[in-house]
Amino acid sequence: MKKKGMWAAIGVGVYLAVLELLVYAESFSPESSIRSLKDALWYSLVTLTTVGYGDYFPVTVAGRIIGGIFLFLSVGFFAVLVGAGVSVFFGRMVSVLRFLSHRESQWYVFTRNDPESCALAVNLAGEDKSAFFIFLNTDQPLPLPSVRCTRFTGTVSELIRIKKSLDSICVFCMGSDEASNYSEAAALSSLGCRIYCMTEFEPSVLPENMKLFNQYDCCARMFWQNHPASGAEHSIVLLGSGRYAETLLGRALLTNIFDPNQQIVYHMYGDYTGFRWEHSRLESMVAVDRLEEGRDSVFFHGERSASDHEILENADRIIICSDSDTDNLVQLRQLRRHFALRGKLYVRLLNGIGEPEVFGNDTEVFTPELVMGTLLNRRAMAMHDIYSRAYPGGAAWEELTEFQRQSNIAAADHIAVKVRLLLGTQDTRITHELCEKAVARFRAEHLHKAEWFRALEHTRWMRFHQFFNWQYAPVRNNALRRHPLLVPYEDLSPEEQAKDDYAWELIGEIPGAETE
Repeated sequence: MKKKGMWAAIGVGVYLAVLELLVYAESFSPESSIRSLKDALWYSLVTLTTVGYGDYFPVTVAGRIIGGIFLFLSVGFFAVLVGAGVSVFFGRMVSVLRFLSHRESQWYVFTRNDPESCALAVNLAGEDKSAFFIFLNTDQPLPLPSVRCTRFTGTVSELIRIKKSLDSICVFCMGSDEASNYSEAAALSSLGCRIYCMTEFEPSVLPENMKLFNQYDCCARMFWQNHPASGAEHSIVLLGSGRYAETLLGRALLTNIFDPNQQIVYHMYGDYTGFRWEHSRLESMVAVDRLEEGRDSVFFHGERSASDHEILENADRIIICSDSDTDNLVQLRQLRRHFALRGKLYVRLLNGIGEPEVFGNDTEVFTPELVMGTLLNRRAMAMHDIYSRAYPGGAAWEELTEFQRQSNIAAADHIAVKVRLLLGTQDTRITHELCEKAVARFRAEHLHKAEWFRALEHTRWMRFHQFFNWQYAPVRNNALRRHPLLVPYEDLSPEEQAKDDYAWELIGEIPGAETE
């Protein structure tokens, strides 16, 4: 851009110098009509555009030479002008015709052309063979063939006018600047189409047609879905600091719930000051920096030391998960060179190195389900609907607060864990057939394990609230994050205990169980 600006300035300077020279040359003849810079400018314009009014013309030899230069330039200028007009017109026309030919397809519009957006587009194209992809205001290479993907120099409003349907157009605001993403998404939300915005910002009020996501949560969900923990794992180590590490820990505490009295120990190496500040009531859900019978524990070790060798070598799982790929590769090399590890080893890398324990590249993280959460949201809504029918009087889904919706989504997220527990499998696919088998197993075992099933679900529900700093109070107050049911399972009334059966019973009733 700087070079283009420099050449433009030079061109303007040369043009003005030629005009001044023309005025100077014509000043030697009293018959000349070109007496000022304004006269010379007008003469050059009518000459270059081939209009030629004849009201101004040079009479001196030097002036006519300069006029001849303008005449020769006018031919090229006219050709460029016409060519540009034709190019713009037909380019625009071809673009509009292409859009019209895909009007019945689902449109996915991306406001940025970056690796994250491209990875999501490719994954969406794999799932929806008829979808059409549009990248706004970009000259970068497109990730898909031109028959399914195009550039558009314009606005989302223009595309909506062409599409004439809000239900089949989705806009993704993705980029490295999360504040810009949200500002852009908030402005676009008034158009009425579905907006997906990559940001960690959480506004107090979110438009109904906007969904927020971030790469850290997508990565953590993907990891625990593709590499699920089991009740046989008792020691899990996370090496690294930053948002990936914090989100992996948070998702683990909310997902890895296999027994009401389990005792998984998480060892954290790195700076977790921000995490502990955000979750100031962490002690209410797990033991912190100590072991406690029948409870999970989290040890925040800070920096590594020689005394940690036994922890690392006896861990069931080690996750290297700093925000920096370089740091993760260094730690991977150190562990392999100096430790005899018995557990599974995983390393987060944006660019894989061809080894099975690597996770976190854009293709894995930016999938339609992780970004858009369509299936997960449908499951959460179905669970809420089923529960509301069983226990009337609650609010409809549309009336729920964002926190209440997230609570239902967390319950839907745990279905995969419940299925694996019921069937004794580590299969990451949750099919309709597996769900039916799981429900049959639950009903067969419910008679003699009812308390265990209910206590597990109550533990999961309590953890979600405690993770976000809710605490017990005899009267519920959402604003102050107080709830009367944040008590041990044994202290619940029989009616409240029985309500937790629904989370198991509806496994076979939720939609979209055919795919995960």
